[in-house]
Amino acid sequence: MKRIFINLKYINKNALLYVSLFFTFLSTIGLFIPINTYFADDMKIFSKILFCFLFLLCTWGLCFLLSCLYVLSKSRIKIMDVGNNHYVYVQYGDIFSSELISEKYLRRNVVIPVNRCFDTKVDDNLISKNTLHGISFTKLCKNGIYTQEELSEKIKKCLDKKIIKN
Repeated sequence: MKRIFINLKYINKNALLYVSLFFTFLSTIGLFIPINTYFADDMKIFSKILFCFLFLLCTWGLCFLLSCLYVLSKSRIKIMDVGNNHYVYVQYGDIFSSELISEKYLRRNVVIPVNRCFDTKVDDNLISKNTLHGISFTKLCKNGIYTQEELSEKIKKCLDKKIIKN
């Protein structure tokens, strides 16, 4: 349910897209088959408008339900195409897991926005161990890739190579 609430805007956008496609298809058919053949001759105009509104509402509800099922069945959803064969995705699960990489031969960049400083000490004062920033540094140190001191030194060396003006 949380995933549906988070993606409500995306789901509604897809539902409206499919409803508009469906009604475009119906209007194309309406060029060849008159729509008043679907209604009884003695039906009042208000009843016809109410019927059409309910039909539209039911169609939107069905498309919304199908979009919800699509979102729940996928762990990765392409949100937008930013050009040059680059895309923005929403992906569910552990972002540090290599299992989530769909193309194993491609490099994946995980960007974690933090602050303008390059802090590496996870002590629940400056960097909380419950944030993505803290979890990423804890995993780097736990897996033996870096120690906290080595990571700080590597960052300092990389920054020394750059000319950064305030």
